[in-house]
Parts: sequence; C-alpha cells; structure tokens
Amino acid sequence: MADIALIDPSEARPDVFVGCVGYEHRSLQALKEMAASGYNGTSFVYDYRSGDLHSYLENLDAECLKGADLIHDFSKLLNRLADYIDNNEKASILLDITSLDREKIALLLRCIFKKSSCVGSVTICYFPRDFTEPSHSLDIVRSFGPVLPAFIGEASFSRESLALIIGAGYEYGRAVGAIDLLEPDRIYCLTPVGTDPRFEREIEKNNLDFSFLEEGELLQRYDLLKPEALFYEIRRIVEFETHERNVLILPLGPKIFAAVSLIVALILHPSVMVWRHSTATKVAPASTDDARASGVDIRLAFRFTS
Repeated sequence: MADIALIDPSEARPDVFVGCVGYEHRSLQALKEMAASGYNGTSFVYDYRSGDLHSYLENLDAECLKGADLIHDFSKLLNRLADYIDNNEKASILLDITSLDREKIALLLRCIFKKSSCVGSVTICYFPRDFTEPSHSLDIVRSFGPVLPAFIGEASFSRESLALIIGAGYEYGRAVGAIDLLEPDRIYCLTPVGTDPRFEREIEKNNLDFSFLEEGELLQRYDLLKPEALFYEIRRIVEFETHERNVLILPLGPKIFAAVSLIVALILHPSVMVWRHSTATKVAPASTDDARASGVDIRLAFRFTS
C-alpha cells in the first residue's frame, strides 16, 4: 500500500466532503460548519435511515443537506467517491468520521488508499461528544473480529506471540473482555486525554484502573487534540513489535483512534490486524445514545508519497 506524509490541516482545501446523517445530533456538525464557511463543493452523505431514533429526523431536515448527495446504499457511495477521484485531478477529500461506524470508516479509507495516485490530500475530521455519564454495566457484544476481511492481517508462524494495541474507551469492561478472549503476550493500552477530565476519570473507572496491565509503562496517554502524535506513536509500536510478534489493534474509544489505526494498518498492510468490538446496531436502540458535539474540532491531514 501507499505511504503518507502528514500535512497541516489548514493547508488542505477540500473539494469533496464525505460524511453521514444518522441518529446522533453531532452527525452533521462538520457539514454545518463547512456550509457556514461558504463551502459549495461536492458532498456525499450516507443516510443511515435511523427512523425516529434520537435526532435523526431533525438532522434530515437540516439546511446543509439541501445541496448534498444523500445516498442510502453504502456501496453506491463508495462507487461515487471512486468515480469522483478518477475524474477530478488530485482530489482533496474531507472525511468526517464523527458518526460513521468503524466498518464504514475502514471501507472509505481503503477506497481512498486504492486511489492514492489520484488523491491530492485527505483530511480526517472528528467532533468528540459532549460528556455524558457512561453505563457501568456490561453490554451484549454484537461484533468481535476483523473490521473487514482486508484487515485480518498475515499472521506469521515465525512469530508465535501476539502484541495487542488497545485504545481505551469508557465502555465498561470491554477492554478486559477482549483481553480475556485474545490472551495477548504483550498489551499496549493507549488512553485519551485532552478534552474533558470527566471522560478520563470514567475511562479509568470502567477499565478497572487498568489493573489488567502487568507492565505499567505500557499504559500510554495520548492527546486527542494531537492526532499526528498518535499516528507516529501507533506506527512506532507496530513497526517495533512486528519484528517479534503478530500485532492486533483493537480501536475502542474515540473514532479518531480507529481512523489512525486503520491508516497505519493500510500503510503496513498486511502485517497488522485491526478488529472491532461493538455493541451497537441499527436494530438495538438501547445500545445507542444521542451524542452531541462538544465544540472541539479534531483534524488529521495527509498526502500520499508513494
């Protein structure tokens, strides 16, 4: 796969927006702000068709959707994006991952990487949620495995042990449950800081004070506001560990961690596994809630170098 160089997000001038409209109030935050700033380029918006769940109907009425291409079939959205890249020299893409699920983030990034020679720049945009008190009970796990077949990795028989890189979230017990199932030989746990200290306290509490870590130095804090530092850190760990171990990334927590993990995996394909561990589905409203944007806009931008 192609390699990348990070760039200043303020230097990117997107001519195509890709995002979604769903039940979360924050799902259109990026598109609203772009419309307010005068953006009049192409917009591909995936419609989750969330019925009357939470803020979906209100979102569907938003003014910013009037000029957007609203698409109900995700495979059609991928085809439309691929056609746009083919027909617009050095397309500059803004990918809003705020309310997209991890599988769709993976599909979009894979599509963009396949067309890397025709892409000018990519900006990943993420609006963290406002703080709400998390659940302190276990949810039913509805999906646990590779985020896509392309991210199943290439386990080597010369590397018998497993290194797990896990992004800590504030979902109760999810990290511990995954560790029990995977039984890794080494665990790196990356926990987010930087937007609201209440999140940090709840993440620690719902991850049992990280008591599952045998080596305290393998608990690392990353600044949500500096995704470029997170990119370099995940890549450093992966490149170090793949000399001796198979590497699996489990991107719990903020979706910017998932996006960065997927980018690293695409660059180093097929040596890295990326799995998902999800409790939310469209038919299980109890597993969802109406997240609102906190007002923080987190961006990571890059261009392809090969």
